[in-house]
Amino acid sequence: MIRKILGVAIFLMLAACNLSGQQKTSKPQTWFDMPLPDTVFYPPNPCRVLAHGASPNGIALFELSINNNVIANIPNSDSQTTLATLQDECSPLQPGKNLLALRAQDRAGVWSEYAETTVILDVSNVPPTETETDSPRVTDTPAPTATATLIPTLTPTLAPVIGPPDELSITAVSTWVVYVGNPSCGPMETVVTAHALASKGIAAVFLFFRFPGMDFQNVSMSSAGNDLYQGTISMPSLFGNSIPFDQAILEYQVVVQQSDGDISLRTPVLADIEARACSSAGGSGSPDVCSAFVDQRACIANGCNWWEIPGSPPTFVCRSKP
Repeated sequence: MIRKILGVAIFLMLAACNLSGQQKTSKPQTWFDMPLPDTVFYPPNPCRVLAHGASPNGIALFELSINNNVIANIPNSDSQTTLATLQDECSPLQPGKNLLALRAQDRAGVWSEYAETTVILDVSNVPPTETETDSPRVTDTPAPTATATLIPTLTPTLAPVIGPPDELSITAVSTWVVYVGNPSCGPMETVVTAHALASKGIAAVFLFFRFPGMDFQNVSMSSAGNDLYQGTISMPSLFGNSIPFDQAILEYQVVVQQSDGDISLRTPVLADIEARACSSAGGSGSPDVCSAFVDQRACIANGCNWWEIPGSPPTFVCRSKP
């Protein structure tokens, strides 16, 4: 029995030694975290490498190649660690597709297999320099002077442009009461002003409006500068000289069509413009005397109603009580 137990113990010890020896002699491994395959770079944005190497014997050295040319041998600052990180620039690149290869060497001198990725240098919008047009392109590692001649010709405007954040709000309405039938009672149209910014660019801005029981109609809003757009709702354009109702509330909304056709940028539907009938003889329609009061205290003191109009920022007007 004792011999059997000793035999099993010796077997386990030998197996553990074998596993340890296999781990210590296994090949290092390397991989790219970035750039991912077929990443596109636009000058002057630099190409940067983030990669890792792993080995139970520790990583002593990284070797980085571009287009089968070794451009750098980078020692690992802490060769005792079993996982090492590499951060370096991947330059110089040739226009078009470039092959990046990386391998690592452990402290025992064993090399890993190559890890590979590809990057694309897009110089389609970079004007050629005299150095580039008068001499053949060098495929080997260029001398420092060649890099120096290229840097001044690159402009930061070639980097991708990020558009402004989406923003849309109604900032002003020229009058909150319009008249239908005759202009003797007051204005027969109102101008809506909106502030609009769109990350994809603005193709057009529309003002939609309707009265109860009617379908939405729209007019194109014109640019007024400073990202402001204006559109007019005209009662004569809708009804001519007819008077289809005594009083009605106008619903309206502003919609932005972005450069790619997206129309998801829109304001809420508002309902705070009042349309009143006005006959040619004065009739049922007459100017709202309350609109003359611009102070809240005076408005309320004269039996009128102080209305808050939604907007950015909100505005207040004095109206007759319903």
